[in-house]
Amino acid sequence: MGSTVSSEYSVRPRDARQNSREGFGVQPLSGHNSRGSCWLGVGKGLDIPLFDDNPTTTDRLGFSTLTEITVETLTRPNLDPVCVGITGPWGSGKSSIVLQVKAALSGRNDVLVVYVEPWAFDPNTDPKAHLIGDVLNAISAQVQETKGNNEFRDRLKGLLGRVRWARAVRLAATTALTAQLPNIENLADLFGPAESDTVVEPSIDGFRDEFVELMEDEQLKSLSRVVVVVDDLDRCLSDTVIAVLEAIKLFLSVPKMAFLVAADETAVRSAIASRYGAGVGATKLAERYLDKIVQIPVRVPVLDRLSVEAYVLQLLSLGIPADGSAEADKRLRDHCDALRHEPIHKLADRRWPDDIPAGQMELAQRLAPLLHVGLDGNPRRIKRFLNEMSQRERLAQSRGIDVDRAAVAKLMVLEQVHPHEFNHLVAWVRSDELEPRLTAIENDDDAAGALADWCRMSPSVDAAVVRRFVLLAASLKGEVIAVHALPEPLRDMASALTSGSDSRRLHAWRKIRELSVEDVTHLSRYLAETICTQPDSQADLAESLGRLAERHEAAADTIATVISRMPAQKVDPALVIALAPPQGVIVPSIRSTIDTWRASGSLTGQALRAANKALDADRE
Repeated sequence: MGSTVSSEYSVRPRDARQNSREGFGVQPLSGHNSRGSCWLGVGKGLDIPLFDDNPTTTDRLGFSTLTEITVETLTRPNLDPVCVGITGPWGSGKSSIVLQVKAALSGRNDVLVVYVEPWAFDPNTDPKAHLIGDVLNAISAQVQETKGNNEFRDRLKGLLGRVRWARAVRLAATTALTAQLPNIENLADLFGPAESDTVVEPSIDGFRDEFVELMEDEQLKSLSRVVVVVDDLDRCLSDTVIAVLEAIKLFLSVPKMAFLVAADETAVRSAIASRYGAGVGATKLAERYLDKIVQIPVRVPVLDRLSVEAYVLQLLSLGIPADGSAEADKRLRDHCDALRHEPIHKLADRRWPDDIPAGQMELAQRLAPLLHVGLDGNPRRIKRFLNEMSQRERLAQSRGIDVDRAAVAKLMVLEQVHPHEFNHLVAWVRSDELEPRLTAIENDDDAAGALADWCRMSPSVDAAVVRRFVLLAASLKGEVIAVHALPEPLRDMASALTSGSDSRRLHAWRKIRELSVEDVTHLSRYLAETICTQPDSQADLAESLGRLAERHEAAADTIATVISRMPAQKVDPALVIALAPPQGVIVPSIRSTIDTWRASGSLTGQALRAANKALDADRE
């Protein structure tokens, strides 16, 4: 028997936007699963691997049916020739489907697969000639070990000669080689030695008729199809896109030929439209142009919520396979495929194999609704999100931000998918209004919009954690916002305290005596946050922080609260000495923080000695 996990979700009926991509509005109804693990703390201790950005022949998206349909279409006898288009947005899984189709066709003796990536073509040569040359070279390699007849070989060499000439002419037009070589015939030799004494017509006019004869030759009777796979066409410049499509339609589209073109249809049409100029007319021409070449489009679907969950679960399992075997991986993939065929009303009671670690399963279920709505269920974006989430989590931990992994995902979704709303948080941190603003939204049942939906989304994230995450996110963009969180009169003082000028710092220290408790607390929080987000600043800021702690116990408590999140191994001895001088009584909150660092066993040598000396002296 497998493990049952309840994963019911509800949408709070507030307004018409509740199910749109503008808002989130998704909340788990249950806080526990059947294994007894609380939702909070999901994924802690679970090592998330980093994922490459490459397509794969392993189907983890449930696209096997698309692969089967494409293979069947490319090899169907009554479709001859045929051009199939795998279409979908960036990162939707097109190239993976292409590789899976290629693998399926490569196992057949009657099919020759020619795989090309036009974006890698030499920009100084004619893309049409380059594509045609790749096809002819593949056919030549297919028959090179058979004796063949001289007529077939001469025909093939003649066509290759035409291609060499076309590429040479293009190169001559775009480089200075013609000034260095005696004649155009020598330039053609750059693309390969003459393979026969046959006189070659110096153009590719009439190529199609000769290519038809070549494909009908007895030497190729064992081939039912030559399948040309064109991947990543949408990565090409407009001229290359059009040249490749022209090569397919005008020169290579003959009986026994099939084409598989993988591209973002919108990007390809845009490239075609650029040939005709801007406007509605150009767009319509581009649509008709592409429709004449691609007869059968195969559209890659957006992943639904369950497919996102299954995909994330499989990715997590790559890092920690249940038994370290390929069988376990395949068992999970088969199980996910079976779930995709379940009626939607049964999915709440879906069962996962027993050998899936609870942490992986729970994390996948927590992330799925976030990534499905926030990232449009895009596989590549999901991979990149998980990679960045892993890095963000480690960075947060290094800055003393103790946050649940699902909370990191929640914060990142707002930052990446709703940057306008995230900028509200940035502005509120600057004005020191974050906590009351978030509390007001959370307590207002009538609040609507993306930010309100996000606040209600599980898990709940403490406002102090949100503040520190916003500071971290800003620092990763090269933006320092902590100083702007200070009231206007304190900004000059903060600038002086962080200055490299001794005289400016001394003047600021004297001014501290004139500040109210509230102002000292504001200033203390700013310096402490700066140290936590920029640990290298400890040596420069420690003395100012120590003087603020001496000024008011409230400031010392604020400092202790903030810096207590800093990992002990990051603590500089200068900070310990400044906050806990050998003479004098240490404020209890500061003493507790230093004692916690010491007890962790992670303080470095000098910092540990400073802590021991300060705490021992304080006891005396």
